[in-house]
Amino acid sequence: MINLNATLDNLIAMVVVLLALSLVVQAVQSAVKKGFKLKSRQIEDSLAHLLQLVIDDQTSAQVKENEVKPAVIWARKWKGFTAVIGQSPFLRIFLRFVRHPAEDENFKHAAVLYNEVLNKFRGLGRTALSTRPIFDSISKGDLMKVVGSIEPSAVDSEFAAKVAAAAAEFKKFYAVFDKWKTWFGGPDFKAGPYLNDEDRAKLAELQAKFKPLVDDLRRLLAPGAAPEEVVKAVAADIVRLRGLNLGDARQVLDDVRANARHAAERARLDGKADVANVLDDLAGRLDSFAAAFAGFRKSYDAVFARWAKLEESFDPVMQSFEERYTRSMKTAALVISFLVVAFLNANFFSVYETISTSDAKREMIIQSQQQVADALAHAAAALPAADQAARDAQTQQTVKSWFETSRRQVDDNAAIFTGYGFKPVTVQDVWAWGRGWRDGDPWTNTKHDAKVLLGWLVMALLLSVGAPFWQDFLESLFGVKNVLRKRSDTKNVEQEPGTGQPRQS
Repeated sequence: MINLNATLDNLIAMVVVLLALSLVVQAVQSAVKKGFKLKSRQIEDSLAHLLQLVIDDQTSAQVKENEVKPAVIWARKWKGFTAVIGQSPFLRIFLRFVRHPAEDENFKHAAVLYNEVLNKFRGLGRTALSTRPIFDSISKGDLMKVVGSIEPSAVDSEFAAKVAAAAAEFKKFYAVFDKWKTWFGGPDFKAGPYLNDEDRAKLAELQAKFKPLVDDLRRLLAPGAAPEEVVKAVAADIVRLRGLNLGDARQVLDDVRANARHAAERARLDGKADVANVLDDLAGRLDSFAAAFAGFRKSYDAVFARWAKLEESFDPVMQSFEERYTRSMKTAALVISFLVVAFLNANFFSVYETISTSDAKREMIIQSQQQVADALAHAAAALPAADQAARDAQTQQTVKSWFETSRRQVDDNAAIFTGYGFKPVTVQDVWAWGRGWRDGDPWTNTKHDAKVLLGWLVMALLLSVGAPFWQDFLESLFGVKNVLRKRSDTKNVEQEPGTGQPRQS
């Protein structure tokens, strides 16, 4: 018959061991995150993908159209194992043959822009002590300011040609606008008396919207100036020019055109043909005005299309950053868990066998539960704050200070596990293992090593679940044990001699 109390004690002790190992994994993971700036590296990956999307309409992480067949996706695009590594900045640190997303040869223009952006951020002081760029976060506003300060040709190789096209379209539009302005302010404009107050107000608003806009653009695009001078002027004022709201001006123009046509229709229905003709003339001139403006606006928007796409794509790309960072850290946690388990020789099968066969060790581990819980609480409280001052302090931390602090945390936490009597792998153990393979039976050695490796993998997988899960599970186990203890106490009381027994006649 199964002894539930003994089984529960074994499980409780095993969970306490897992929590003790979790302390070591957390300490190592924290040191790795700080030392290798994993969050910053993940942001760099997202930035590289963002710029690739802006420049080439796809990223190095996408599957190309000719690679959508299930049989070739893995082999061609993801390239098997290297693709898995490529998605994790942590793994790329150690496996240098896998390239950074920005180094993809299919996205050379995006790579140039990526390096320009990083250099600008370095100039703003966003660097680690190693001079590599470091990002705790990156905002859309900061990125747009940085990109706005970069040579436009690095963002759009056709920038000069697009500016020239916009200047040519503006020249056509200005000719139409100048003609309209002369007609509207001269004696030939006869539609005024036939318009209601709202329509006259719209015409006045049209003038108010377009005159300063056209004057501003005329000073910049300078009809007659050398093309290179126009390009230089636009490049120097690219941030402000992107802020010009051509949409509002177009809306006013469309409203005035619609009102003029409606007024002409009303006059025609009222039998006022001469009035309808005057209003039709107004509507026709407004149509010419709108057509010229539409041509200019299209070419003007094309000049800044890359900047607009960058702004629009920022949120979708960066919103998925946290998901990618979480996945990357899970990969890092699994790798770190395995390395910690291997170094401490925390073979799941051996640990459980020791716990289940040694009452004294099992009780010692259970009694240390509070010590482990306190250590976990202390580790959680020691996590760096999210405020800017804490981030700046972390950035300025010296390598020596980081190394000493991290080593002390790892050693202290590992001491809890080794305090249970479990011994980590030593150099002598490695030499003995090598001699065993040299002198022993290969089949026996293979079976032994496979069992050890499996035990390490099982322990690493259990640790990758995370300490919070095991803390909750431990509380549940103690709850079950308390329930069983209460039932056992109640049963013992009922079975005491002379208690609850029927009276003999």
